[in-house]
Amino acid sequence: MKKILILILALSTAPLFAEDAADQKQLELGLFQSGVVDQVLVKSGQKVKKGDILLKLDQQQLQQRVKACKARIEMLELAEMEAQREYERNEELYDRGLLADRDIQNAEITYLKAQTELEMARADSVNARKALEYSTLKAPFNGEIRAVMAYPGMAVSNQMSITPLIILAPTGN
Repeated sequence: MKKILILILALSTAPLFAEDAADQKQLELGLFQSGVVDQVLVKSGQKVKKGDILLKLDQQQLQQRVKACKARIEMLELAEMEAQREYERNEELYDRGLLADRDIQNAEITYLKAQTELEMARADSVNARKALEYSTLKAPFNGEIRAVMAYPGMAVSNQMSITPLIILAPTGN
């Protein structure tokens, strides 16, 4: 009786396992970043390895944004250093009684504002670099390209949901 029960359980779970495995046989890949497809570097049926670049959006604007962020950070670092020097100079004058409370407070506010602007620029820079990174679609695992739905010049808008661009199926190696 136990043998029959085990056999029935084994037979009843086999199709479920096969269906689950079939569901995981392929994955629709897309990008977080919106933009225009610049290059599609794979074809249907092509084998790819984990980390291979499959597709790139036009990165010109994103690269310019990264450069602009870097320049803004450099400018704001100088402004922050100047605000710090001014605050420290005013602090000395205040300690000697040569400066009013309002003046030292204004210098401190200017310095804090410069620090805040610099931190905001650094955060913008991180976002710009991530956007540039997200404009390249890489294979998340070894596999075979099942379908390519993207083409150069195609507009990709991911405002509401991620647009599937490539379907990838895992391979055993």
